[in-house]
Amino acid sequence: MRALVTGATGFVGSHLVEALLRREIEVTVLLRSPAKAVLLPPAARRIHGDLHDARALAQAVDGQDVIYHVAGLVAARNDAEFLRSNRDGTANLVKAAERPPVGAASLPRFVLVSSMAAGGPAPSGGPLQGEGPAAPVTGYGRSKLAGEEVVRSSSLPWSILRPPMVYGPRDTEVLKVF
Repeated sequence: MRALVTGATGFVGSHLVEALLRREIEVTVLLRSPAKAVLLPPAARRIHGDLHDARALAQAVDGQDVIYHVAGLVAARNDAEFLRSNRDGTANLVKAAERPPVGAASLPRFVLVSSMAAGGPAPSGGPLQGEGPAAPVTGYGRSKLAGEEVVRSSSLPWSILRPPMVYGPRDTEVLKVF
């Protein structure tokens, strides 16, 4: 099995890469920052580029069985920055994945790691059931929902995850040491 991971030098992505390699899955990472390559296990194949680099995306998705799209912008100056990364970057990756190489048996499964923020807040006094329409209240949440909509409208087999707050070893944001 072959898997592409975006966001591989981030908190969730780095742990995902390690878990895939432990299962002897061939891992390719889309690496935006060459300086962060030292954070990756040597067994991970590196493709240098970002979510707006069509050539790097085409190379990264080539031959993959599954694409784990973990990369995302979590802080921005405005909604346009969030959308460029979380919606448009996702759209670029989906577009590349929808063009399988000649002779490919099937399209790769696309796994989007979104956010609970895409669903919006729960009603007062109860949990969010997921039955009603999403109602994000932040630019980040709206951009993650827009990325989900891109994936849902694609021709790829897909899964979308909305994890809660994630923290643990190597976390540099949630549990800052003061």
